[in-house]
Amino acid sequence: RFITVSQFTKSKISTLFGVNQKDILVSYNGLSDEYYYQNYSNISRQNKQIIYVGDLDSRKNTYKILDIALELKNINFVFVISRVDPSQSTDIFFKKANDFNNVRICRSLTESELIQEYRSSDASISLSSYEGFGMTLLESAACGCHVFCSRLSPHVEVVDIAKINSYTFINLDESIQII
Repeated sequence: RFITVSQFTKSKISTLFGVNQKDILVSYNGLSDEYYYQNYSNISRQNKQIIYVGDLDSRKNTYKILDIALELKNINFVFVISRVDPSQSTDIFFKKANDFNNVRICRSLTESELIQEYRSSDASISLSSYEGFGMTLLESAACGCHVFCSRLSPHVEVVDIAKINSYTFINLDESIQII
């Protein structure tokens, strides 16, 4: 018997390893109560801000999100980088990000600090080209953020099962116009 976090990964496990889908249980990830904030009107949002949380990895399209930030100078972008892919050169990303006043990079945040960053943001963005679940969609929605995300099966699944009601599916080509 197998346990996985989404219907998408269930399908992948079944296909890759020849496991009968009846032998795979989906148990969705959850959040600690600390993420849920009921009185969103009390959140102090001084300037428009979009948050990205995740790895600095080509499948996450982080460089595309940075390009969006550089074009939308009237919106602040916070990049919470959890892991840097060691096989990729990241010097260009950090140098480019440091050249603009509307981009801030955060690393090694505690869970409480991460929640505060979400709560200070109007929206989150996830333009992944591959994802197993999409935990950041749950986190940001629980903190009152609008969710901009790519139309991946796991993202669609998370939006549906979590009943996220403030979201926009976007593709990379139209992302700047929609945001």
